[in-house]
This record gives sequence, C-alpha cells and structure tokens, in this order.
Amino acid sequence: MLTLGKIFGKEKLAKEKSAELDSKVKELRQLTRNRPEKALVVLHNNGSFSSFGKQSRYGFIFNELGVQPANSTEETGLHGQPISSEFIKQADPDIIYIVDRTAVMERRAIITADNISNPLLRQTKAWKNGHVIFVDADAWYIAAASPTAINIMLNDIAKGYKEN
Repeated sequence: MLTLGKIFGKEKLAKEKSAELDSKVKELRQLTRNRPEKALVVLHNNGSFSSFGKQSRYGFIFNELGVQPANSTEETGLHGQPISSEFIKQADPDIIYIVDRTAVMERRAIITADNISNPLLRQTKAWKNGHVIFVDADAWYIAAASPTAINIMLNDIAKGYKEN
C-alpha cells in the first residue's frame, strides 16, 4: 500500500490507511488473545465445502490474528481441502466463517444457514451458539488484498467473537 501511495503521489493517504489497518489488527489480536474459541474457515461452492487452515490463503487469520484453528489439517492449496459435514461436526468449531464462492462467481444470492442446515452442522457449537458467520464473499474471495477488503474481513472475523 505504501509503495502504491508513493507511485500515485498519495503517500499521506496510504500511510493513514495503513495506520488504520494496523490499529484494527491490534484490536482484533486483543480480542482473540487467550480466547478458547476455535474456528473453521470454510469455502462453500455449489453445495460442497473446503476448509482453509494455517498454511492456506486465509492462514493470516490464524497466524497473524490469533484465531485458534478447529482442526490441525495443513491445507495449503488455493482452493482449500475438500471437507464434509461429518468433518465439520467432528472438528466441532466454536466459530464457522463461511465464504460463499458460488454467490460471487455465479452472481447468486448469498447462502443462509437455512440453505446449508443439516443434522450434522446443527450439532456443532458454532451452530448452537449462533456463531456461523457468512462473511462478505466479495471481500474475502475476490478483493482480499485491498485496504477496504481487509477492513471488511477484520470486521467479519470480529463477529465470531461477539455475544448473540
């Protein structure tokens, strides 16, 4: 961001935006610090799920922001590790962040809990406690590196720790 600010003669704005994001990251780290909740980051694609862990495109959530992963599988691919509802139930996350790829790529309405509800998912702590977070798929999947998208992602992550 600072390099782009320099290139386009917007160094002051780039520094301000960078400082805002740094501050928000610090706040989120405080929120997640020493918290017992464990989370899954799941991509939904036409009825199928993929999980993203510490070595994935969403690894910063765990590595930089302090979110505890609900599983220890080392997903490294850009499209995650294919998983099932059984996998999600067994991991029993406290928080599930769902990125709806189908909504973004096929310009469909974003799925809801009713769209994916099944007996296995309803048994998870996340489902029972209302901590299934349908994140902003455009920000998470398409524009993940922009300051606006990062801000949206940080807000989505914080939602998982809010009381319902």
